[in-house]
Amino acid sequence: MALRQVGKLTISVISRSGLPPLLCARAISANAGPRERIWNCSKEAKGEIHLNCLKDMLEDGGIQLFDVREPYEVASTGRIPKSINIPLDDIITAFKLSPEEFQTKYGSPKPKVTDENLIFHCQSGRRAQKAVERVQQLGFEKACNFVGGWSEWELYLKHKPKSAHRQIVKEH
Repeated sequence: MALRQVGKLTISVISRSGLPPLLCARAISANAGPRERIWNCSKEAKGEIHLNCLKDMLEDGGIQLFDVREPYEVASTGRIPKSINIPLDDIITAFKLSPEEFQTKYGSPKPKVTDENLIFHCQSGRRAQKAVERVQQLGFEKACNFVGGWSEWELYLKHKPKSAHRQIVKEH
């Protein structure tokens, strides 16, 4: 508990320092807990999540990530870990289901309208933005769009540094 209070105090002090908010959020993000990371990410741009925040949120867990591409797209390209595929045309129907029906159909708990970790993505961000708008009409006001979509995630995977095996050099 004390550590969280220190984190909040640090956020307060740094944010008053005159540094750009995005820089402050990134500096704090490394030591923040899941809830603070969501808060920091949501301050980048209202309703938008970017790659670094998505990676942090996936690592922290507790994310509700929905892929609104068609099933054939997901099958042919792959998916972001922990994402659930609900095509854009099915979003309204899916989010109107009862919690039990949603759980049965998608194998995941139905998001609550107050959830702050609800994120949608597609190939490039356009369909995901439409999904966000549709669920916001249903009361999910804090839903966000991963603006880079699968395209940015795939690029990240291709350029992600591979962990190198340590070589032990024996001195003679």
